Amino acid sequence: MQMQALEALVSEAVQAAGYSWEGQEIANQGRAGALLRVYIDKPDGVTADDCGLALRQIVTALKVAELNDKYLLEVSSPGLDRKLFTVEQMQRYIGSEVKARLYDSVAGQRKWVGKLDRASESEIVIIAEESETPVIIPMSSVQWIRLVPQI
Repeated sequence: MQMQALEALVSEAVQAAGYSWEGQEIANQGRAGALLRVYIDKPDGVTADDCGLALRQIVTALKVAELNDKYLLEVSSPGLDRKLFTVEQMQRYIGSEVKARLYDSVAGQRKWVGKLDRASESEIVIIAEESETPVIIPMSSVQWIRLVPQI
């Protein structure tokens, strides 16, 4: 199953359980197979019971699609240092401090920390923490971007 189809299947199951799907990632677990980590949210926060309910809904959807034996499943809240998976999520957090890791270096760096200034399908702009300079990063270079918790 293609990643987009898997995302659609899981997203639909999460929404059917009454939560917002915030993203998912697959991590190789060696002999144990692939770990499918799904992030859910709701306005008043996510509890362990919420994760359990969403997990059961996702397991049912994977069984129907005959994919239940392909993945180890983990359901989690996004946390304070939430990973931003979509442009829409990034746009929600404009002005927030973020940390980005890149596949390719931009201005000689593969890691950037600063305020998220803009996000589009083609690029993000971070105001670099150390120099207050806008750094334009092609979206194709972004490995991941996550919020920096404000404590």
